[in-house]
Amino acid sequence: MTAGGFSLDGDTLSAVTAGTSIVATGGTADAAGNVTLTLTGYDTVAHYQQVLRSITFNSGSNPTNFGDTNATRTITWHLDDGAAGDPHSTVNTKTTTLTITPTNNPPTLDLDSTIGGQ
Repeated sequence: MTAGGFSLDGDTLSAVTAGTSIVATGGTADAAGNVTLTLTGYDTVAHYQQVLRSITFNSGSNPTNFGDTNATRTITWHLDDGAAGDPHSTVNTKTTTLTITPTNNPPTLDLDSTIGGQ
C-alpha cells in the first residue's frame, strides 16, 4: 500500500501461496503505515493469477485514525518479470483505491470463563 496508511494502523496484505513455488514476503505496515507484499519465484502464469486473486487486505482496529482523515488506502500493483528493459514503467504499474467503512463493535463477554476465580 502506498497511500492512506498511518503509523500503527495495523493494516496487512496477505496471499495464499500453497501449492505453488511462489513466496510471499512482507505484508505488514512499516513505521509510516506503508505495506509492501512481494511475490517472487518461478512458476506458471496460472499460479501467479491464483495467488494474485487470493490477496486480501485487513485493516487494524483503528482503520480511519479516529475519524475520516484516513478512510482510503491506495494499493499500487507493480509487475516485473525480470526481463531487460524498464521494469518500473507505467505500463507495469496500476493502482487500486480501497474505501474503509469503520464500524464500532460492541464489547463482548465470554460467558464460558470462570467469574470471580471460582
